Parts: sequence; structure tokens; C-alpha cells
Amino acid sequence: MTDQHSTHSECVTWYDELAGKSRKALARSWEALKLPKPDTFLGRKIHEPFRESENANNISEGRNLDGVKS
Repeated sequence: MTDQHSTHSECVTWYDELAGKSRKALARSWEALKLPKPDTFLGRKIHEPFRESENANNISEGRNLDGVKS
């Protein structure tokens, strides 16, 4: 008949491993909480406006997408 019960030292080892993993997860969580909140406002304009000589497709007057005069 095999012994299905864990020994005391196995339980202590398991508990120590679990406590260590929990400490690491808590440390990562604290670091994440220190980061600034992400900006999720979808209407914010973070790009430079187009120059007057360019349209929304970034095509300059008289030039195609390769920059060659047409």
C-alpha cells in the first residue's frame, strides 16, 4: 500500500514555493500600479497636421506616391 499523504517537509516546500510566487506577482503588480495611466481618449490628435500643399493621401502637388512628377 502506498502512502498518499504528503510529508510535512513536502507541504512546507510547497508552501514556500507558493509564497515566493505570490511575492513575485505582488511585486510585479506594484510596479504596474506605479506606471502612468494610459491615454485612451480616441479623439486626441497626436500627429502633425498636413501641410497645405499635401492632402490626406500624402500626395504633394504634381507628384505621385513615389515622389516622381506626373
